[in-house]
Amino acid sequence: MRRKDKAIVDPDEMASIIDRAVYCHLAMSDDGQPYCVPLCFGYRDGIVYLHCAAEGKKLAVIAKNPKVCMTFVGSASPKEGASPCSATMLYESVVGLGEAVVVVDPQEKREALNLIAARYDRNRQGTAEFPDAQLSVATVIRVQLIAMTGKRSR
Repeated sequence: MRRKDKAIVDPDEMASIIDRAVYCHLAMSDDGQPYCVPLCFGYRDGIVYLHCAAEGKKLAVIAKNPKVCMTFVGSASPKEGASPCSATMLYESVVGLGEAVVVVDPQEKREALNLIAARYDRNRQGTAEFPDAQLSVATVIRVQLIAMTGKRSR
């Protein structure tokens, strides 16, 4: 990272930023062309879970190339300056690299869907029921983050 003064190296601090992110961006490479989508997610212990439709471009791209990049923005706000060139952005973000895999184990799917549901509905806290019929048509992607970098500007 070029700006070492903005680097975040503490894994717990990066996890905290990920926890504050409202959504993430999943970036992939489709035969050399970039493809990036914003998604709701669940996160635990270096693993990101994503829910998606049973078919579509995202799954097709991952099937060809599972290497992905993810970004999470914990907070961001513009800071005005005396001139346009002195304006800046105050932010905290994490970029993670990993490999995407479609989850097939029903128990892991349940846990992942509960993790996602609890993130966006804090009253649930992992208590949603997913009947087998719903589970069999749900698609869940697991991304094990193998490297992360964090950055903050205050």
